[in-house]
Amino acid sequence: FSDSDAAMEWLESYFPEDLIIADLKGSSNSLWTISPPSRDTLIEMLKSKEEFPISVSWTVQRNFTLGA
Repeated sequence: FSDSDAAMEWLESYFPEDLIIADLKGSSNSLWTISPPSRDTLIEMLKSKEEFPISVSWTVQRNFTLGA
């Protein structure tokens, strides 16, 4: 990203408290699924220089029988 002024400006606008690191264990279900048409659309969007929104969501479930 260092050769892109826009990318560097975007990255430099973050503060340390804006970021959280999620450490997933090997047994975690961290598989992302995407349909082939959606994958193709995402690839085309990433190739473009146009802005586009990205929405990310996840669900966290704790298994209390494992002491979580």
